[in-house]
Amino acid sequence: MHIATRKELPHLASILRKGMAAVSEDEKQAIHRLWVTEEDKVDSVDQTIDLSEAEKQWLKQHSVISVVDDFAWPPFTFLDEDGNMAGLASSYIRLFGERLGVEFRPKFGRSWDQALDEVKSRQSDTVPLLIPTKERETFLSFTKPVISFPLVLATRNDSSFIDSLDDLSGKRVGVVDGYLNDKRLKVGYPAIEVVLYGSVSEGLEAVDGGEIDAFAASLGVIEYERSRLGLDNIKVAAPTPFVDNLSFGIRKDWPELVSMINKVLDSITDREKTAIKKNLDRDCIYSWYTDWKHSEMDRSDCSHCPRVYYFHRDLEPEVEN
Repeated sequence: MHIATRKELPHLASILRKGMAAVSEDEKQAIHRLWVTEEDKVDSVDQTIDLSEAEKQWLKQHSVISVVDDFAWPPFTFLDEDGNMAGLASSYIRLFGERLGVEFRPKFGRSWDQALDEVKSRQSDTVPLLIPTKERETFLSFTKPVISFPLVLATRNDSSFIDSLDDLSGKRVGVVDGYLNDKRLKVGYPAIEVVLYGSVSEGLEAVDGGEIDAFAASLGVIEYERSRLGLDNIKVAAPTPFVDNLSFGIRKDWPELVSMINKVLDSITDREKTAIKKNLDRDCIYSWYTDWKHSEMDRSDCSHCPRVYYFHRDLEPEVEN
């Protein structure tokens, strides 16, 4: 749900966005408690997971499981104002811990490349919400996919119309350094000049400042950061052929944990999935994807696009070569 303002009052929309961004997590929870019933909340206490004796014994020997990440990919993984793990991944990790009876302990202060290196060397155990690739499968096993979002292009509102990545030949397109999108664009679209940034927020601010022509990232992340930063001059301009199907990555020598996490994922009820999705909605994620390709209307304004698809669903993982 969003607050709508009259089209000729863009400053009001900006003020409201900044006001929403200023609401603390405690205040959000207080509001949430007023309007959300107990039935809407995730209830995992009475859930039973059918574990084998070997799996139960494995858990006794591995009571603490480390979770490593850069925690810089909101709303999926990030740190809240108190420095605690937050985002979609934290909701699932909490369920994993409750239903398996072990502690999933986050490890902070790593870059994305350092996080992958730690799991590769087995200094850490799991990585939350990443895309399976053949390279990563050499040192990680992957759970069932948890959520899927399309990769889209963000531009300035006054930018020329684009329909796809093909329209950006000879242009400067930003991506996050170390993420899969760097390889996707360099291999599939060599005519594009790829510019690397430390985070999605840096990339969107570069678009806003005219340093680059577009920025490529997951729809959910762009919507979150655009709202958080109050970047009213940024729009989601076009889709790409890529979809981010996100799973949990587990160190390769722990197939037992992959099996048990998949059992937990299978045990999550529709009500619990809805409650987790509401957490995304409260973080300003508009998790609908417009099918620009089949729209006959002016695609420069998303509000006119007639066809939408919901992406919070289980999908077969898309493995990049």
